[in-house]
Amino acid sequence: MESPNRHTLKKHEILRSDKEIQEVFRKGKKIHGKYLTLYYLVKKKSGNEKIKVFFHIRKKDVGKAADRNRIKRLMREVHRLNKHVWYEKINDEQCLFLALSFKNHLLPNFEEVKSDYTFFLNRFNDPS
Repeated sequence: MESPNRHTLKKHEILRSDKEIQEVFRKGKKIHGKYLTLYYLVKKKSGNEKIKVFFHIRKKDVGKAADRNRIKRLMREVHRLNKHVWYEKINDEQCLFLALSFKNHLLPNFEEVKSDYTFFLNRFNDPS
């Protein structure tokens, strides 16, 4: 497994299982920002991964595919640069599932997405 301090986002770090995604939205806690909502679920570690993330934008909120793709790129980039902070917030026996959901009709820039993400990092309750 690679070092959590590397600024990369690998395929195995993306949350893809429908069952796990639904569990995060149903059982997880949420934090609201100006543009994004963070859903998170802390579980007992069962596999090899410590943190998995899912990025969500509804077509109803952002109609153009190009705009949805841009917002997803911004969310992925902000997560990629700051994910090491999540590793410091949870212990070795836990895994963390994150779902970043875009909830606004306005198109944000990088700084606005980063501001929401930093807000989430500061508001996240230490589950240990």
